[in-house]
Amino acid sequence: MAVSATVTAGKIFSADEVVTISELNKLGTPTVDISGAVGALSLADGSVTNAKIQAATGIQYDKLETLATGELVVGNAGTATATALSGDATIAAGGAITIANDAVTTVKILDDNVTTAKILDANVTTAKILDNNVTLAKLDDGTQGDVLYYGASGAPARLSAGTDGQVLESGGAGANPSWANTGPKGMEVFTADGTFTVPAKVTSVKVTVVGGGGGGRSESNPGSQGGGGAGGATIEVITGLVPAADITVTVGDGGAVNTDGGDSSFGGYSSATGGAKGASFSGGAGGVGSGGDINFTGQSGGEGFTNAGGAAFGGNSLMGFGGRESTGTQKNAVNYGGGGAGSHDNTASYAGTGSGGIVIVEY
Repeated sequence: MAVSATVTAGKIFSADEVVTISELNKLGTPTVDISGAVGALSLADGSVTNAKIQAATGIQYDKLETLATGELVVGNAGTATATALSGDATIAAGGAITIANDAVTTVKILDDNVTTAKILDANVTTAKILDNNVTLAKLDDGTQGDVLYYGASGAPARLSAGTDGQVLESGGAGANPSWANTGPKGMEVFTADGTFTVPAKVTSVKVTVVGGGGGGRSESNPGSQGGGGAGGATIEVITGLVPAADITVTVGDGGAVNTDGGDSSFGGYSSATGGAKGASFSGGAGGVGSGGDINFTGQSGGEGFTNAGGAAFGGNSLMGFGGRESTGTQKNAVNYGGGGAGSHDNTASYAGTGSGGIVIVEY
């Protein structure tokens, strides 16, 4: 390279003057002015040290070696090395750092430093709560006696406390629970054939069935004739009924004079036969209950006498009384299922009729 330079003189030696090392050292460092130089000035590799760079000047970013997106300059055993950020965090070209999922472990959080303000509202989901760790103390306070249930939307709801003696009643899968009074809610009484329709929300009933009483024996004879037998009876608690289902109810008639009493029944569940009619000088047999939890046999009619006055009584049932010796209405059975009295004193008209049966349904 051609350089036009001006070198400032340090010492001028005279002729015949010896140039010694000592004299040269006194010259110091010459100053070279290369202003106005023409051409390129080359620096040897490795010749620009850190001390040659002014602190206030700095090195522009575009003078640095190219780095890939996300790389940082990291010291590696004393050597600056381009390295990508990895592990639990990554950095974007814009400088944003992203912490990997599940990277912030318990040991990385200082004790007593996760405050309520650091938890975003509505972000503690069910999956984040350990099973069997929501204690009663964590539930919202309520009113004593209230009941929590799930409504149609699937959200929990509160049923206010009922009154004393009420019980919680389910309306099925498609309805909310409610309070209901205890004890029977209703009763249907059948004294003639009919149909029982199971009411809404009713699945169990208590049924009492009584057969008709038999009629007394009527005969013109000096003695007394046999009384009619009482109808049988049964009591049953039936479960598993379906609301709105129809059940046939049959009620036995009371036997007329010299006639058996009719049978009573509640569908195919339980039944009671009627009492038998009175016979000459002997009482009719009582009817028999069957199919129930408790079954009763009706009382047989009283025995007659061949040569004695006075009528034989009719049998008593679970819910009725048999007829007694009388020339009036007492010869007939009363209430439900009683047998009629037999005739006496050679007078056929003194015989009584049995009383009809009954079916009672309680729910």
